[in-house]
Amino acid sequence: MGQQSMNEKLQILHFQSQDVHFCMDLGFIKKVLPLVSFEAIPGAANYVAGLINIAGRSITVIDFGLCIGLSRQRPYTLDTPILICGNEKQEFGMIIDKVIDLVTIEKKSLQMKEQFDKTDSPFIATVVLENRLALLVNMNEILSIDLVTAQPRFAIDKELANKMRIEL
Repeated sequence: MGQQSMNEKLQILHFQSQDVHFCMDLGFIKKVLPLVSFEAIPGAANYVAGLINIAGRSITVIDFGLCIGLSRQRPYTLDTPILICGNEKQEFGMIIDKVIDLVTIEKKSLQMKEQFDKTDSPFIATVVLENRLALLVNMNEILSIDLVTAQPRFAIDKELANKMRIEL
């Protein structure tokens, strides 16, 4: 669960993508940027939006919702945020629809950990935030995706989608 796995509390960013609530360990987020112009990458996977230039460095940008198997319902706007995320192996930008809040939660409040206890699951658990369920993103798995493949590696399980009222 990131660099804070030994602590009893976890700092997370609560965000929304395709009308679904998610959260991620704040330790993986380097910056939050407004939508900037990006260059398309011919032949890249459908979830790869393109490349952006940050201080002379090229960074690949993905659409988080498309990456996990959701469909894009709305076009990007100037208010669409990009999260610059990374670990020791990889860094890229993730387009989301809305940043909601920064929250500190207790690890004992994590739910449904057993359902996500798979080696390649894009999620770790669920969390109740503002009386809504949010999926805690497994950023180590997301950051390990192949940015060139033609198919999303992850997909939300249909049974889980029904429980969280997610339209696929």
